[in-house]
Amino acid sequence: AVWAGWSHFAGGACPEPVYFVAAGMAAHFASAIRAPLTGIVLLVEMTAEYRLIVPLMVASLVAVGVAELLKD
Repeated sequence: AVWAGWSHFAGGACPEPVYFVAAGMAAHFASAIRAPLTGIVLLVEMTAEYRLIVPLMVASLVAVGVAELLKD
């Protein structure tokens, strides 16, 4: 859903949907375990894509922040 919205507004400058999937996986892992760095390292090791580090950091930190705010 995020990729579809992004591609609608960004036009042809949208990355592949697999990058959004990787960021979602890292965010889900980080919010469940409350360990964003572990999720980032795990996904970078799984994908071997070092250009994903910044999007993974943003997604993981936002996910952990929301989980902490909701006291889930």
